[in-house]
Amino acid sequence: MQTMTLRLTEELKRLSFENHDNCVKCKRTFTPGDTTHLGYSQQNASLYVCDQCSYLLHETAIRHSFTPRPYEVPKANAPLWRYMDFSKFVSLLMNKGLYFARADTFDDFFEGAKGVSKNKDKWEKYHLYFFRQAIENPPENYKNTLSDNDVEKESQMYLQ
Repeated sequence: MQTMTLRLTEELKRLSFENHDNCVKCKRTFTPGDTTHLGYSQQNASLYVCDQCSYLLHETAIRHSFTPRPYEVPKANAPLWRYMDFSKFVSLLMNKGLYFARADTFDDFFEGAKGVSKNKDKWEKYHLYFFRQAIENPPENYKNTLSDNDVEKESQMYLQ
């Protein structure tokens, strides 16, 4: 198995985001626990592949244990909407332009977070699973010496 170089370009990150659920070569759908490989071909083309197609990689940037997204990705043509007060609506019409406030000026901490309170249990379950996996599967040359109980305590601590 190739050593990971951790060389992640924006193109490689975008490729893995856009094709999160499938191998870009054989179109195989990943299932939880499958290993996904991000890297580059002999011609330096970005690849996001499954175990069976990993032979195509000349350089392995990073390898992941696949987990499904805990959220839905909106369609590219999904409408964006927001309630606004009357003065901002008038300004929109007069200036023929949209006003966007900086995110750090939002009054609501959860502004833009789709269904956070409704999906809190789902998010916590996802993050606990992620933390457990990260602790139980350290990078090469590191050894996990924690008991199952200690792994659970560490995971809960990270969640908090």
